[in-house]
Amino acid sequence: MREITLKVYTAAELSEKAREHAREQYARHLSEDGYITGYISDMFKQDLEEYGLDSLADKCYWSLSYCQGDGVAFYGPIDNDALAAKSPGFAGLLAEVAAVDPDCTISIMVEQNNPHYHHWNTMRVMVEHDSRADEIDDLAEALRELVRDRLIELSRQFEKSGYEEIEYMESMGQFLEAAEANGWEFYEDGELA
Repeated sequence: MREITLKVYTAAELSEKAREHAREQYARHLSEDGYITGYISDMFKQDLEEYGLDSLADKCYWSLSYCQGDGVAFYGPIDNDALAAKSPGFAGLLAEVAAVDPDCTISIMVEQNNPHYHHWNTMRVMVEHDSRADEIDDLAEALRELVRDRLIELSRQFEKSGYEEIEYMESMGQFLEAAEANGWEFYEDGELA
C-alpha cells in the first residue's frame, strides 16, 4: 500500500497562474449555475419597480456578453398610476390630458420591434386614447416621447450597471473574498480540493 500526501492551499497561497485558474473555474460555475443571470434579472426588476415601471418587470430581457445586439429591454403595458407616482413629468402630462378631457383613457404599451435582439433600440412605445379632442393627440405624442426617452435612458443605464456587476462578480477580488469567506482550499494547480 502506498500513501500519497497532497498539499492544499488557500486562494491567497496559490501561484498567480493557479489563482487565475481557480478564479476562472469560479466564474464559470457562477454562469453555469445561473447565479449571475438570476442576480442581474432580480436587480433589473427591482430597479424597474423603483422607477414606477413595475408592469414591465416580468418582461425584462437582456443579453450582456459583449456581442452585437447586446443590451437590456422591457416590454408590456405601462401602469399609468405607478409611473405617475414616480415621475412628476408624466403625472403633469396626465393632468393636462384630464384637464382637456376628463373621461379620456390613455393606454401605453411597449412593444418589441426586433425579434432577434433586446436593447434600447428594440422598444417601441405606443400610446392610444379614446378622446375626440384634437389637443389629446399632441399630449399623447408628448407622453409617448417622454416614456420612450425614459426607457432608452434606463436601458442604457441598466446595460452599464449590468456589465459592471458581471465584471465585479467574476473579478479576482470577489473570488478571493468568496474563497476566504467559505474556507475553500485548492490543490497546487488551482483545482478545488
